[in-house]
Amino acid sequence: MLTNMMVALTQVSRTTCAMCDLRTNSMLCNVCKSETRDDFYLLFLTRLKDECNDYFGLQAKCIDMHDAIDHYHVPDTSMVMFDENVHTVDEHAKELLEEHTTISTDEVVPVTVTGDGDCLFHSLQTLYPTMSINELRARCIDELCTHEQYYETIKTEMGLDIVDDESVQNHVLRIINNQQYTGVLTFAALSTVIGQPIESIYPSVNENDAYCEVLNTVFIPRNKQLSSSETPIRIMWSGPEKEVERIWRPNHFTPILSILQPNSAIETTTRIESMDDDVTYVEPMEVPPQTVLRTSRSKITYTSQMNNEIESNVERKNLLSVLDKRQIFLEAPAIIQRMIDAVKEGKVFEQPPKIITHASMFTIKPTEENRLSVGKDGNGIWTQTKSVKTLFILKEPDKYQIVRRDASGKLFYNERVGN
Repeated sequence: MLTNMMVALTQVSRTTCAMCDLRTNSMLCNVCKSETRDDFYLLFLTRLKDECNDYFGLQAKCIDMHDAIDHYHVPDTSMVMFDENVHTVDEHAKELLEEHTTISTDEVVPVTVTGDGDCLFHSLQTLYPTMSINELRARCIDELCTHEQYYETIKTEMGLDIVDDESVQNHVLRIINNQQYTGVLTFAALSTVIGQPIESIYPSVNENDAYCEVLNTVFIPRNKQLSSSETPIRIMWSGPEKEVERIWRPNHFTPILSILQPNSAIETTTRIESMDDDVTYVEPMEVPPQTVLRTSRSKITYTSQMNNEIESNVERKNLLSVLDKRQIFLEAPAIIQRMIDAVKEGKVFEQPPKIITHASMFTIKPTEENRLSVGKDGNGIWTQTKSVKTLFILKEPDKYQIVRRDASGKLFYNERVGN
């Protein structure tokens, strides 16, 4: 209440710019209004740091500048999808996620962020790339200073004081500086800053760890209630390798991104074929319960039976890895779509794709890879499921990628080494 009264009083009596002290009747002068987003929040944070020797001076400065904090708005949506062109999987954090949580890495992955003490801010910036570290820090400091009592209360109510008993005042004076370890108060404030719940994921590396129970929680924005339809963003506590007879404690944060693309993901197969070295036919396998492995462009279904075979038989593993590398499927729409897109974008290798009838011929080289494709005729089609028409062929150096359609309309994809 007192904070709100002070803000109102500041608005009534303002005669200078909150950022640069130039005379103006508005919150910001025209020069400060025209600053780029990054420069604006760098200047904002600099003005706060001018008062960082005393908490109450800093709090008064936050109150004075509070209405300027939203000069640029926080984005409405976060970037929660993994992009292999932008992100790198944090393999150590992924191992912790797989072994010490119930979260499936078939659906999400932790990604690498800089471990310089500002890793929680870097994690948020991964999700909100238009917001700088300076902006996130400035907004967090402003939120904590203007609602100090609220955060002291939730720290107790959520049992977070067993993890970190640092007061809001001390926390603010510490994290206003770069490369200072953040924690639960920063988590809570950042949830309000972005206006979205943040799920804290703490791996259960230690047995009977009280931290695990407390820190596997969801931080909710101060002015909101958790909605069942709202999916929290996820940030994971990470840290060093577990050492014998030592309690594991985290020293790093990493964001968790989804690798599912429900709108574009395509099931690429409903059954997979077994191929013996000397057979002249294709034998369909009975499909047991499936495990779906997803990539950023499509998802490919393998069977749990296949996974067991891979683990128990090295020779079988080598054969399956060859088949997987060649991507031979029945009904492979994702692969076919990739090829069609390549045609549309002009990404054809040696010659344009051709419409070819089933009678067309080309030479198949006697390679080990082609030997594994027995059961196919000279045109590269399955002898047990004759195709009616070749739709097109993509030619790479010494390799053909063939798409055919059978009498029922099903599409078939085959890759052959040849010329």
